[in-house]
Amino acid sequence: MIAPLLQAYRSLTRFATWVVGFYAAPLLHVVFTSVIAAAGFAYGFARGHLPELNVYITESLLLGLVIIVIIEVYLNDGFHRLGIRTFIPRVRFVNSMFEDGRLKIDREVRDYQKLLNYLTDFGKNRALYGPFHVAVVIATVLVAEYFFVHSGHGGLYLQTAIVTLPIHVLFVYVTADLHMGKYRSLVKRQLFFMGHEPPNEYSISLKLKFASILLVIALSDYILISLLRSEMAKSTGGYTYIIGFSAFSLALLMVLTVLFFSSIFASIKELQLAATSLQEGHDPDFYSQTSDQELATLSSGFFHAAQKVLNYRRDLEQQIREATAHLSEANAELQQKDKEIQTELDFAAEIQKEMIPHRHAPWNALQFGILYEPMQKVSGDFLNIYKKDKAIFALLADVSGHGVPAALITMAANDAFGAAIRHSESPAAVFREVNTQLSEQIKTQDYLTAFLVRIDDKLRITYANASHQKALHYRRKRNTIEAYDTNGLFIGAMADATDTYEEKTSKLEYGDMLVIFTDGITEQVNEAGEEFGLARLQEIVMQNHERSAQQIADAVRDQLHSFAGSSRIRDDVSMLIISVHPQYRQFIEKFNETVGAMKKRMVTDSARLLEDLWKMYPEFPALPFLSARIYYQLQEYELAEKHVKLHLEKIPGDVRATQLLAAIAIKTGNRSRAANLVNRLTKANAEDKITQHLSKKLQ
Repeated sequence: MIAPLLQAYRSLTRFATWVVGFYAAPLLHVVFTSVIAAAGFAYGFARGHLPELNVYITESLLLGLVIIVIIEVYLNDGFHRLGIRTFIPRVRFVNSMFEDGRLKIDREVRDYQKLLNYLTDFGKNRALYGPFHVAVVIATVLVAEYFFVHSGHGGLYLQTAIVTLPIHVLFVYVTADLHMGKYRSLVKRQLFFMGHEPPNEYSISLKLKFASILLVIALSDYILISLLRSEMAKSTGGYTYIIGFSAFSLALLMVLTVLFFSSIFASIKELQLAATSLQEGHDPDFYSQTSDQELATLSSGFFHAAQKVLNYRRDLEQQIREATAHLSEANAELQQKDKEIQTELDFAAEIQKEMIPHRHAPWNALQFGILYEPMQKVSGDFLNIYKKDKAIFALLADVSGHGVPAALITMAANDAFGAAIRHSESPAAVFREVNTQLSEQIKTQDYLTAFLVRIDDKLRITYANASHQKALHYRRKRNTIEAYDTNGLFIGAMADATDTYEEKTSKLEYGDMLVIFTDGITEQVNEAGEEFGLARLQEIVMQNHERSAQQIADAVRDQLHSFAGSSRIRDDVSMLIISVHPQYRQFIEKFNETVGAMKKRMVTDSARLLEDLWKMYPEFPALPFLSARIYYQLQEYELAEKHVKLHLEKIPGDVRATQLLAAIAIKTGNRSRAANLVNRLTKANAEDKITQHLSKKLQ
């Protein structure tokens, strides 16, 4: 029920604004509030002293109200659509700033500042017209009294006007001021959007509002006392009338109080919403509607505080954006630098990989298995196999630390070991020379541990240990594992360690195995914190001793990763396995027999023996070239070419293999290829008889 009434009232207000203009529209509020309130008060007071109101007095009262409305409409430019304009410049200016109730946004800043001042004083100016309104109405009543009625109650009518005046003034002020509140807010917002701070405009103090409420209460009490003392109180139904007036005055007081406090509550609500918006990080859209001095000052203070907070937040956000931009630039530079470093590390890793063999061809009866997995791109572990005369040296070393510093030491150490091995046959002597050299070169606290073993063609071994993990010797005949160790401090930390190195000797048998490893294997932990350990490594060796050295190394790698699970590999992992072929003696005997049969051109016998050789020791380095020569004799040139290429993959540039490949090309009719090969051989050694023979065949 209330909602349709409010909607009808708003529609009526919009219609009035369109008809009479922006400034005259609040007259509707005067009609609906002030007139009713003031008329009720006046009737209550007068009725207490008069038995009844004369009809001429009532008509004159209505005539006075009509005159006031017409005057107000004219003064507020309400007849502008009829071409009749008010003479008041203020009113004409305010109406020019609005169009159908909407603020125009194409004016200068000073126009909006002036408009805000006028809208703030609107209620106060309307209240100043209150005495004039009452004077006009009482004048029409007094004219009717003296010219037509002659009741002698003129003084009572004048007294009623005086009592009614405060009620009328208060309602005119309150309704007009509330009506202009939203428009004041619009003007403040427009000024702010134009880059100007809205001025702190106010028209009246809250103290004066509270005083006016007290005045209304006092007037109500005065009228009630007057009614109680009048003859009406003694008449029939008098008290009923007095009680009705009391209820009316109380309701009127409540309405006036609600109107007064609505502006206070509205301002508090505005501040609350603005504070919440500011707290949530949004810009508070806060432009106060109030015209009360205290509330306007409070709102202005909050507005300035909010602007300082917003400016500080914007400055902070700008600083954060600038800092983020700088960080982004720095991060981009770091990423670029990291990319360069990673590229350099990749290059260093490739160099280190070239230095460290990942596979090694067999040497006589010895086969090699290698496991090498750096924790990072470059490693502090390194291993190498050095051939010297009728022996080999096998080295495995572990530098303290990880990454680039450790990798640099491995490069220097590898060169130092290579030079020392060329000068000596003793592992202990090699350690002494390398320790002396690295002690002078390494200026940090880094050092390395190493295990070095020399194995000759009779399978005799000499080994030395520089604080490294003990090597494991698997003896096939006994099916046992023996640990090898010697005295010797780590290398490169102090020159005095030179005297600590010693060496021991032993011997390998056919089928035996020597396992050298770093602590990255045995000290690797799983998710439960358990170490891989030496016992587990020995168990893998025992279970796989019938397999090749490389297959055992691969089995250790697989079981190590399976054991670690989701735990990261926390150290470089390296292992060198040297195994002795169990049938090497029989293989060599049969190999020599095969060579003899080939030289005697016993083609069938050599082919049969060759088949046995491939079954016994397919990894033997000289076997592919021997096979190629036998297949050449058998005129199986395709197989001969295949095996000679296998040989050249292991020993690139081998002269005898290249000569055989040229002979195969001649036999198969590929003369262009044969010519290229012969030209290459001629440039290398033109005096070679086989090369000369091939050249003649091409002619």
